[in-house]
Amino acid sequence: MSDQDFRKNIRAVLTVSAFALLTGPALAASLVALNQSDFKALDANQDGYIDMKEAEAMPQLKALMKTADKNRDGRLSEAEFLAMAKGEEPRS
Repeated sequence: MSDQDFRKNIRAVLTVSAFALLTGPALAASLVALNQSDFKALDANQDGYIDMKEAEAMPQLKALMKTADKNRDGRLSEAEFLAMAKGEEPRS
């Protein structure tokens, strides 16, 4: 994936996440499939997490990660990411 594509994917994720946070869980639930795809695109090393290094391309994502990283391990799991997008707490 090129740097330009990576940045485009991050922008899409941030747009969807902001929209989800502003519109609430009911509408955001319809965006889960898109968010799962975006999570996989943002997970550059495909380890199942978005870490702080992967988030450095966009400061907004880094800020969202701090809020969404419920277990405070410094990385965002797919469950944490999707919960953030839907405005919910992540499932364990």
